[in-house]
Amino acid sequence: MTEAEIPQTENYTVEAILGKGGMGVVYLAFDKRLNRKVAIKCIRHNRANENWVEAVTEEARLLAQINHRNIVHIYDLIDWQGSPALVMEYLQGRTLLDIFRSDELMSGELDLATRLDWLRQIAEGLACAHAKGIIHRDLKAENIMITDEGTVKIMDFGIARHQAQPLHANIHDSQVLPGEFIGSPAALSPEQAMGDRLTTASDIFSFGILAYCLLCGHHPFGDPKNADLVLQGIIYRPPMPVQFLECLGIPDEDAQTLGAEIIACLNKAPGMRPAASALAFTQTIPNKEDYTAMPVPPQNSRGLALTISAILVTATAGLIWLAGQQPEPRRNVYVALPTFTGTDMAEYITEATPEFLRNGIIDALLIDDRHAVIQYDNASKLEEPSQLGLASGANEVLKLTFECKKYWCDGRMARYSGPEWHKTSGDAFSIDLRNGSDSFSAVQWHTVKSGLILNDRHIDNARDPSREYFSLLTEFRKTRYLSGESIKILIDEILTYPSFTPNYHLLVKVATRNFQINNNSGDLKIALELIESNKAELPTSTYLKLIGQCQSALKFYREAEASAEKLLQFGSVFDARLIEADLAIEQGNYQHALDTYTSLIDYAPSENGFYGIAYSAYILGDIALTKRALNSALTLNPNSIPANSLLGSLQLSDGEYTSAIENFNKIVEIIPDEPTLNNLATAYLLSGNRAEAKKQFEKAAQLAPNNPTILYNLGELELLAGNQNNAQIFFEKAIKGLRSLEQSSDASIAIRALSLLGRTEEAKNVLTTTEKNFSGIPDYLFSEAIYYTTIGQPDLAQEKIEMLIALGYTKDWFRFPWYGADCNKAINAQNDHLCSAPINLEGDE
Repeated sequence: MTEAEIPQTENYTVEAILGKGGMGVVYLAFDKRLNRKVAIKCIRHNRANENWVEAVTEEARLLAQINHRNIVHIYDLIDWQGSPALVMEYLQGRTLLDIFRSDELMSGELDLATRLDWLRQIAEGLACAHAKGIIHRDLKAENIMITDEGTVKIMDFGIARHQAQPLHANIHDSQVLPGEFIGSPAALSPEQAMGDRLTTASDIFSFGILAYCLLCGHHPFGDPKNADLVLQGIIYRPPMPVQFLECLGIPDEDAQTLGAEIIACLNKAPGMRPAASALAFTQTIPNKEDYTAMPVPPQNSRGLALTISAILVTATAGLIWLAGQQPEPRRNVYVALPTFTGTDMAEYITEATPEFLRNGIIDALLIDDRHAVIQYDNASKLEEPSQLGLASGANEVLKLTFECKKYWCDGRMARYSGPEWHKTSGDAFSIDLRNGSDSFSAVQWHTVKSGLILNDRHIDNARDPSREYFSLLTEFRKTRYLSGESIKILIDEILTYPSFTPNYHLLVKVATRNFQINNNSGDLKIALELIESNKAELPTSTYLKLIGQCQSALKFYREAEASAEKLLQFGSVFDARLIEADLAIEQGNYQHALDTYTSLIDYAPSENGFYGIAYSAYILGDIALTKRALNSALTLNPNSIPANSLLGSLQLSDGEYTSAIENFNKIVEIIPDEPTLNNLATAYLLSGNRAEAKKQFEKAAQLAPNNPTILYNLGELELLAGNQNNAQIFFEKAIKGLRSLEQSSDASIAIRALSLLGRTEEAKNVLTTTEKNFSGIPDYLFSEAIYYTTIGQPDLAQEKIEMLIALGYTKDWFRFPWYGADCNKAINAQNDHLCSAPINLEGDE
């Protein structure tokens, strides 16, 4: 039976379809027993599964707990073609959305008294629901019905939930995919948009949006048709200043009370919002009779647009934002796209470059809560700052211009202040377009340094926190390392200036680097704790990016994925994809990492991005791509430790031991880190200098005593010297220190150590489990060759060695006894008979 056939039920005569949704249909029906019209809400026949049956039943249970004139009444729960259906009161009237879309909203036709009366009724209905512990969760204009008699009815509790229920007790929650949210985007609270646990305060935020729209004539966070823009505003930006429609004629004293109430409802912190029962709309706002509508001047559509712009521009500083407090002046800032002029710069600037750098300015501005960053979609049609300001509703416009010679650009920020649009120019600074990440940082930090931001309550007038920051940044850029004393200074700076975001970025970079080098998570855990404890001081996207980076580095994969999903939901695609790429590396999904880093480089070239490509390509065996990406990374930063380290590794495989030793020694002079010492030791070993190799391996072990790779390499040296017992001890320690077989390096060490210990069945189990993920990776090929030699399958060992030689590894890598006599066959294939001679285990150093 189709909906068009209008099915009938025993006690009701169904007359027509009132409305349809994705999951349900609402019918107009006549109650034959009580002689009245009713509305019957049922599930679409093809959607009547167990989940939605439970959802309708849950809605009935919640509505049955409420008896209030401003909430739609439920009469019955009936069986409808084998599924439950709600019988509710039939309402005749218009939804608030219908009114928002009409001319009434912007004119005096809909007087102030009526609007306030509607808000009072909504607040009273919410207060009743909240008193029962019920959260509506989708309080939006289309769910508010204004009956022909003027009574307000809150409708559609289909996704409502009792506050005492577990987070996923409502069936709608359990069907939401990661990164999605419950409710309609333009009416969400910040905690809804972030997927956090909800309280009744969530409905208060949605109520604040309704009140703002009804009295100001527009959404507080931008155009509702642009869901991404609105979501960013809800989570990230303060609302636009409250400017009531002129046609309403609200007296100043009442305007202050109303404005304070709306802003309190729109507070980002749920605990700071008023309860529904305490809203001024239910207590202190005069009754409908106390207001009369003001005469309305005639307006055409063009005049209407200008009126809206004027409202946004002429924000009154006298509005009381929180009861009893005078706010600091808030600047409504529009950030224009940066412009570039000059010569030979085309190959360094992509279509995304201006938007990318503008985001650096915006990120810095939002450190300071005195700024509301205005979004305006039609800015490309306008050129003059005064035009941009008037059209966007901003009272300040920032414009960044660059004069470039190839990749080197000199920039200057200009600030235009309304209403006269006087220009103030900032200091000049420079960026290098070859490094998108550093260019972004330079723009961001210049905005910080320029004095455009930094709220006075966060700084000591005697000292600018950016000075210490730039000193520490310079140290880190030279060496990609900070001393323990410098890290302590950085942490102290964060504690002193918790809203100065560049310090957090630097700490996460330093802590991640230390963790990768020394396997010491202490600094990362401190960074995580500082970020969490100062969450309220940070812009939401910055907080999520920093937290996600820490979680990824610490291998908190599920948490990092959740942070990336929230960044995507927020609209920070670049930062979410960066975490996604880092996670792919950590989880051994190297092809996905390579694809993701490549897409990011197209948007914003950076040393870290190129290194990510190089490392992924190296693991995947694409040595040519690895070298190209390394050259790009080293062009951006010749002192890049990870890039130089990987380059040295390639030199090792090519047999360029002298160059590799020189390269690694340069790095060790800057920072004697464990990976570089390990590589340096390997270079000495392959060159025949076992004594120096052992010395460098031992230095690496002092820095990272539990590192499996170092322990295994020391075991090999002991085996070469004939010290079987010592070798066994090191191999056992290496196995004990393994963190996860999801990493190719850990899986490779496990197979080698187990094989050389004679635990071949265990080695086989590891091989069987991991071979699919890491087949073809050089480290893994070495391990397979050792395993097959150990179990007496020389043909398979030979196959792996031939693959390594084809990848460019020289004969020196196969001099060692754990490859057995079969290295002879492999190298013979390359017309080299070096392995045919017996190996002297003692060695001649």
